[in-house]
Amino acid sequence: MFNKTLFLFLFISLSLAFSQGKQATPLYAYQSNNEWSVVASDGSIFFKSKNIVEISGYAEGLIRAKIRERGEILWAYFNLNGELQFKIDTDGATEFSFGKAVVYNLVDKESGANKYGIIDKTGKYFKPIIYNDALAFTEGLAYVMNDSIRGYIDTLGNMKIKLADKNVGFSFREGLAAVSNVKMKTSYIDKEGKTILPFKYDESSYFSEGLVKVTTNGRFGFVDKTGEQIIPMMFGEAMPIYEGVTLVAKYDNNYKSVIWAVLTTRLKMLTDWRFQDARAFEQGLAAVKYADKWGFINTKGEFAFQDNYDLAESFAFDGLAFVKNSDLLGFIDKFGKKIITLPKAEKYVDLRWNKELK
Repeated sequence: MFNKTLFLFLFISLSLAFSQGKQATPLYAYQSNNEWSVVASDGSIFFKSKNIVEISGYAEGLIRAKIRERGEILWAYFNLNGELQFKIDTDGATEFSFGKAVVYNLVDKESGANKYGIIDKTGKYFKPIIYNDALAFTEGLAYVMNDSIRGYIDTLGNMKIKLADKNVGFSFREGLAAVSNVKMKTSYIDKEGKTILPFKYDESSYFSEGLVKVTTNGRFGFVDKTGEQIIPMMFGEAMPIYEGVTLVAKYDNNYKSVIWAVLTTRLKMLTDWRFQDARAFEQGLAAVKYADKWGFINTKGEFAFQDNYDLAESFAFDGLAFVKNSDLLGFIDKFGKKIITLPKAEKYVDLRWNKELK
């Protein structure tokens, strides 16, 4: 099923910061000897801190972290000078988007149920912890839900789109958002709340270049905003469209082994079924696993350079990708050139994707 948390993180916008008078963006953070360091894309250090227990992510100029205070662990946000902006006593907190962040408390350990609220960049509650579900703002709208309210609010807190009882909303992309109903079927709405596709798909996804991945009976394909089937639902999995191409997968008869290929929206196969694993196209390249090694292909399905790795992640907006092999742990550019080598440390976090590097 569609991972709402990952989607929430994948669409939080990243803002530029300044360090030592230079324009730079946070690249990664690492922990060594109980000290966290935040590193810029040019290799310079934004700040170091022994007061931080864990760094989890970055967005809109603020580092999301955990601190220990009087024996308790609290969520906190730091600026890129390492100055504490505020702390908040909740069980969970997310990165900022449109100046707001979702926070939550666990209310039922057995079921894992949470209650959600929304804070602003001063740490004050924009919306109190009253929701049974809430997502980050994307394209100026955020889904919220409890027993008395269900729909999308704007950045002023006004309800802009009301959803029918028991319908569940997802984040907006290209002006459209998925909505699922009580029968676990998915449709898509626009920012006026108008349904543009019927409730007939089995999983939720998001539009990319005017097309959205859809599935019924375990088979994936793509439709456009009118519902026309552009790529037939005949694949075991698929990545979002990027510059008119996608990566599609098929499984063996036992649904255990998967293999990937590159396909255009005109249904032209650019490669045969050869990749053991794959990431979505980002910044013109996709990380793929071939012959038990990771490399990068372009949108023609050709390898961009010959180096290969034990592990590779997607390129981000800064043109850098994390890779790992026996003699390299760090970031490369789109030509395969080593740009930054990570120091020896206990833990690393990629602050562009807000995920731990392993």
